[in-house]
Amino acid sequence: MPITALINEKLGLRVHDLSGAIAPSEFVEIANFYRTNPHWNRADLLSFAREDVDLSNFSSEHVEGLRGLYRELHHTGDFFLLRRSAWVCSHPGGWRLLEEFLRDRHALDGQGTEVCLVRTIAETICLFDQEEVEALTNRRDFRELIRIDADGAATHGEE
Repeated sequence: MPITALINEKLGLRVHDLSGAIAPSEFVEIANFYRTNPHWNRADLLSFAREDVDLSNFSSEHVEGLRGLYRELHHTGDFFLLRRSAWVCSHPGGWRLLEEFLRDRHALDGQGTEVCLVRTIAETICLFDQEEVEALTNRRDFRELIRIDADGAATHGEE
């Protein structure tokens, strides 16, 4: 399961769990899901790169292309408030790539999101309150939105 997107509607939080070998096309698939389901893209987000995540399929060109794709997605999102987005990654190879992906991202970049990159979920307290961190840690009251499998097949959860 390279990417699984979950939602906790009560708290307005999404989780993206990333594991195994991930291809740029899987991030495109997630962006396409949010393009056709924009109401889910308004929720705050925690992206969690698990220890086994393999991002070696990404080149700098892939990263720049994805930055543009997500910039366009966020610019068309019509966000009323500032969203919060934390990336959790303890994997050194993943950290380097995520730093490149998040380069120059901040609340004033026109994408409506405050972003942080941390090594543990506990460190997301810089953006999320204690109740939210606990829910993000144990995935309490989250349900699946979409799962992108290793073969690129997308399975949608209940809407």
